[in-house]
Amino acid sequence: MKTTLFFLLILMANIFAQPVINHVPILDKFIWPDTVAAGVSSASGIDSVWVKWYKNNTSTGIRQFKLNNVSGGFYQGAFNSTLPELSYNDSIFYKIFAQDASSYHRKDSTILYSFRHIYSYIVVIGRGIDSVSYPFYTFYQDARTQFLITKNEILAAGGSFGNIFKLGFYVRTAVPHVMNSFNIRMQNTSLTSLNGFVNSGWTTVHSGTYTVPGTGWRFITPQQNFSWNGNSNILIEICFDNAGYTLASKVCAANAPGMTWENHQDNASGCVLTGGAVQPLRPDFFMQISPTVGSNSQGQIPGEYFLSQNFPNPFNPVTEIKYSIPVESFVKIIVSDVTGRESAILVNEIKQPGEYGVSFDASSLASGVYFYKMVADPFGKAAGFTAVKKFILLK
Repeated sequence: MKTTLFFLLILMANIFAQPVINHVPILDKFIWPDTVAAGVSSASGIDSVWVKWYKNNTSTGIRQFKLNNVSGGFYQGAFNSTLPELSYNDSIFYKIFAQDASSYHRKDSTILYSFRHIYSYIVVIGRGIDSVSYPFYTFYQDARTQFLITKNEILAAGGSFGNIFKLGFYVRTAVPHVMNSFNIRMQNTSLTSLNGFVNSGWTTVHSGTYTVPGTGWRFITPQQNFSWNGNSNILIEICFDNAGYTLASKVCAANAPGMTWENHQDNASGCVLTGGAVQPLRPDFFMQISPTVGSNSQGQIPGEYFLSQNFPNPFNPVTEIKYSIPVESFVKIIVSDVTGRESAILVNEIKQPGEYGVSFDASSLASGVYFYKMVADPFGKAAGFTAVKKFILLK
């Protein structure tokens, strides 16, 4: 009788169980449209998975698109939108829905997620849902992890060459244990797999202490930007050296054979550990890349003209201005004072499609309010563009 009741309870649980949706939230993006990916499962099988979304607020209209089954329980689909519909700093709100294949058609949905369309490249490598303890393996006193990311992976994720100024991991389990002598090192490399630790060619971008602050996407702003040349793969090392140990924080990881090498020991020095072993899983990794100032991006071609607010602002005496060109155009950027008198010409030439930046040195000007104006003529291939921004010179 008890056995029958037990199996009856299991059967009832399966009948009334809703679909399970696993999703790593999308972060702020430069490239649009982006894709949504999710792992979806149900004891009764999955009938359909879809996304509802809107821009900024619901008054702009709620749209919907289907996620297709790529393999197993993995579903993926792209936002049904085009770049001209978005402006920089627009927010996208979205929710994932799933319906099982039973006669009950049980449904479930995620919480409402959001991200912004921004003027920098957001790159997320790997959207795995497995968990690993490295690179924050604080169950041991000392640990060293190196992992490799290929150029093609970065480009496919929407990246382009430039300065990497923010890094991140998706934390599943957070342990608030200080990691001393915590170092992050990076290098451009031609390596395509790892068969041991690499000990030369590094640029140290961060050094100090670090504590995993919580779960979800957790970011580290390096003390020094790293310049990715756009042609090489990137090798990253994270290591630390502690006197004690506790449990380990765990991060999401995806299958990437040969791309991660790791070792952990007690009573050693983490950043010079030898030995170790290749790992089948590589941590999911976030990078935010600023297009290189003064260069034409050879990655994604912008879908629209754009003139950024200068940075820093107020400034003394040098500031930077970034702008985007979607088609070949004659571009002129001039600086004027409050009376409209021209103070400087920053750009006055034909530009190919890409992201650009220009530095303005106002050493010869007096403190005050100034304006910079961009005029772009695409030679009849598209509508022209004019934009004006205000900035403040404060000496």
